[in-house]
Amino acid sequence: MPKKPSLKLAVPYIIAVLILSWIVQILIFTGQVPLEYASAYMYVPLVLAVIFYFLQKDSIDVQIRQFTNHITLKSLVFAVVFPFFLIILIGALSLIAGVNEFHADVLMERLQLPSILTYLGLVIAIMPAMLGEEYGWRGYLLPTLTPKLGKVQATLIVGIVWGVWHIPSYYLAYSAAGIGDPLLLTTLGVLFNIAFAFPMSYCYYLTKNIIPCMILHGIWDVTMVSVAFASPAVPGMAEAVPGIISMQWAYVLGFMLVAGIIVTPFFIREFKKMKD
Repeated sequence: MPKKPSLKLAVPYIIAVLILSWIVQILIFTGQVPLEYASAYMYVPLVLAVIFYFLQKDSIDVQIRQFTNHITLKSLVFAVVFPFFLIILIGALSLIAGVNEFHADVLMERLQLPSILTYLGLVIAIMPAMLGEEYGWRGYLLPTLTPKLGKVQATLIVGIVWGVWHIPSYYLAYSAAGIGDPLLLTTLGVLFNIAFAFPMSYCYYLTKNIIPCMILHGIWDVTMVSVAFASPAVPGMAEAVPGIISMQWAYVLGFMLVAGIIVTPFFIREFKKMKD
C-alpha cells in the first residue's frame, strides 16, 4: 500500500511556499518581472509540492492518484454549480442591503452565445494556473494534514495558508487599482479565502481528485471577476469590464465573506458525515 503524505513535511512546505511565493509576487506586482510572467507565482505551490512529494516514499503513486481517482458526477455538478450559487447569494445579500446596482442588460448580454463562448474560453485558459494552485493546496497540503488533524482542522489550516499566500498580490494590486483601502480589501480577501477553503475541501474530499477542484476554482475566479461584479470606484472600470452587479469593491469582498461564513457550517456537517 502506498504511504500517505508525511505530516512532518507540512510545516517546511508551508514556510517554503509562503516565502518563495511572496518573493515572486512582490517582484511581479512591483514591475520587476515582465507582465507575461504575471501568473508565475501561481505555480510555486505546484513546484514545491512535487519536490516535497519526492522527499517521501511511494510519492509517484500518491501524485498520480490526485488525477486518476474516480471523479463522481456529484463532484462535477458541485464544481460547476456552487460558484454560481455563491454569487447569487452574494448578489441577494447586497441587494437586501441596498448597496448594489443590478444590470439586466448586462445579464442578457452575458447569456448570448458569443459571451458564453468567451466565458468558456476564459475558464479553459485559466486551468493551468488553477493546476498550479490546486496541486499545492488540495493535492498536497490538504491530504498531508487530514489524516492526523481531521477534515475541519486541516481545511482551516489550508485556508489560512491560502489566504496569507495571497497577501502581497492582493495588497499591491489593490494599491495600484485605487478601488479602496488596500489594507481593508486585503484583509477581507484573506478572510474569504479561509471560508472558501471549506467548499474547496468538500469538492476534494468527494473524490480525492484535484480536477473538480480546478474546475470549481477556475469557474469562481472567472465568473466573479469577469462576469458578475464590477466596481464603479475606478472611472472607466465598469465600462471596460461591465458586471451584472456593480458595487464598491469593499462591499463585494465583504458580502463574499458573509456568504462564505453562511455556507461554512454546511460543509463542516458534511465533513463529519464523510468516511476517511
